[in-house]
This record gives sequence, C-alpha cells and structure tokens, in this order.
Amino acid sequence: MANPDHLIEIEKGVESWNCWRDENPDIIPDLFEARFAEANFVGVNFSKANLGRTYFYLANLEGANFEKANLFQALLSEANLKDANLTEATLQRATLMEAKLTGADLTKAELMEANLEEADLENADLSQANLAGANLINANLKNASTDDAIF
Repeated sequence: MANPDHLIEIEKGVESWNCWRDENPDIIPDLFEARFAEANFVGVNFSKANLGRTYFYLANLEGANFEKANLFQALLSEANLKDANLTEATLQRATLMEAKLTGADLTKAELMEANLEEADLENADLSQANLAGANLINANLKNASTDDAIF
C-alpha cells in the first residue's frame, strides 16, 4: 500500500509535488500500488520512488524523472513517456504495451520480462539496459541506441 501522506502530496499536483521533493530530499516516496489512470504528470519528479505495481494506464508522463525508481510490475500501457528519464529504473515485469517512449532515456534500466509490445521507442536510449526476456513484438526501435544492451 502507498504511504497515505505521499498520496496527499501527489494529489496537490506536479508543481507542489516537485517542490515537496526538493524540500525533502531524504524522503523516498512510496506510492506502491497507487492508481493514476489518465493522470497528467508532465515533468513530475518520481526519482528513487517506490512505484511498484502502480497503475499509470494512459497517463501523461512526458519529461518525467523516474531515475532509479522502482516500477516493478507497474502498468504503463498507452502511457506517454516521451523524453522521460528512466535511467537505472527497475521496470522488471512492467507492462508498457503501446507506451510512447520516444526520446526516453532508459540507460541501464532493468526491463527483464517487461512487455513492450507495440511500444514506440524511436530515438530512445537503451544503452546498457537489460531486456532479457522482454516482449518487443512490433516495438518501434527506429534510431534507438542499444549499445551494450542485453537482449
């Protein structure tokens, strides 16, 4: 379950949330199993947050910061993650079907067994990412960087 205090903070909006994060750098947000379907979180700072099994179906997460976040088994189907920072994020067993990841930074991301079917990864950086067992059926990898990635 998500920390109720952290849910109250994110419900105040992205600008308030990002200020709260800046003012409380030692707090690791816990939004485990929260439901954010169709949420508008453009530019949100979710770095290092526990977002395991969080529901982001159709959410707008463009330019969001997920650096080192835990997104284990998160549902991000059809989410807009354009230009998002997912560096070193844990996305093991996450569902990213039809997600828009154009220009996203997935350097060193853990995507083992993730479902990226029909995901748009055009111009994404997958350098050193671990995609072992990931479903990439019909995924768009045009101009994606896959240097030292594990498939």
